[in-house]
Amino acid sequence: MEVRRVKSVSFRNVAALVLAAGLCVSMATAAGAQLRKGTKAPEFRLKSVTGKMMSLTQIRKDPQRPGKNRVVVLDFWATYCEPCKMEFPIFQKLQRKYGKDGLVVVGIACDREGMSLVAPFVKAKKLGYTVLVDPNMVAKSAYRVRFYPTTFIIDRSGIIRAVHVGYTPEVGDQLEADVKSVL
Repeated sequence: MEVRRVKSVSFRNVAALVLAAGLCVSMATAAGAQLRKGTKAPEFRLKSVTGKMMSLTQIRKDPQRPGKNRVVVLDFWATYCEPCKMEFPIFQKLQRKYGKDGLVVVGIACDREGMSLVAPFVKAKKLGYTVLVDPNMVAKSAYRVRFYPTTFIIDRSGIIRAVHVGYTPEVGDQLEADVKSVL
């Protein structure tokens, strides 16, 4: 009679597998919870690192073309987020390249420490676009942001036309294509 050994599966391995599966499901659910394409962009009012209170309505108004609105790239980030820092040059390039065509890039820093942390960080990084501070997570909640970075492309009529969650090396090309499609 042949005796076969069955490889036993430990409780620890099963628990790790169940936990990993649950985490994947919850991340997928959370990632899907942010606002979607075709949704009206929620209004907010936050302070910029220069100390000026700004609303989405004010940001959208094109100072070069009275009565017209701009396309908004709205990026949610935090100072401790390494992938967020990798996107900064992308946003600076977009602002320089398409600002004259009616694009405005706005970063929303979601650090609970607020202005005291974000303002010196922005100055040190020499970010060449508008940065607002959201220590109470007002805009973050309105846009249902769960992960950093999360970027929304808002068209001239205030409708979200694209949403990007996370960072990949291709995100710069994707963001530029999305911007060009609504300019």
